[in-house]
Amino acid sequence: FPEDPANDFDVQTAKLGVGLVSGRYSFPGTEGAQQGVSAHMYRRVVARGHPEFTTKRQQDAHEFYLHLLTLVERHSRHRSNPADCLKFAVEDRIQCTESLG
Repeated sequence: FPEDPANDFDVQTAKLGVGLVSGRYSFPGTEGAQQGVSAHMYRRVVARGHPEFTTKRQQDAHEFYLHLLTLVERHSRHRSNPADCLKFAVEDRIQCTESLG
């Protein structure tokens, strides 16, 4: 087990994954506040060590996403990379609106 689970990337990513898949946090709490995974905590763990993302300034979402994919790849211990299912390609296409060709 990691010494500090609150600051461990693998633990926090697993916690986020369980929360998304299980639906456990989809219901309002009994006291009005909804229990759930802290986005602030996860962002802090992901941003740690990156000079751009450790500041309070606005960051580029695409850069953050690429940084997150890099971390997932780096922490992967399996033969298949779990980040591969999150990657996508962008295609530009021009189509005639009259002939649709």
